[in-house]
Amino acid sequence: MSDAPYGLHPPTVADAHDALHRVHGADGPRIWAALLAGAGVTGQEPDALDRLLPVLDRADEVTQLCAQALRIRLTSYTCLAAAHSMTRS
Repeated sequence: MSDAPYGLHPPTVADAHDALHRVHGADGPRIWAALLAGAGVTGQEPDALDRLLPVLDRADEVTQLCAQALRIRLTSYTCLAAAHSMTRS
């Protein structure tokens, strides 16, 4: 049995990377590199997503939507994980 609540996992830097590349197409690598630099991360740090999200929030509108989607996923995961831990027997 998986320890992941309801089989879900929190969003990751890889998810952010994939989303940005999907919506920005050929400009994805350039935009991704600028976002990493703006956050002062390589993407490998344990707190990289937390540091990236504010930078995404200040970027272009499409990138802001990616940030919003990642926050929705993160909040949903956090709430479901808390509920799962309270109801798990």
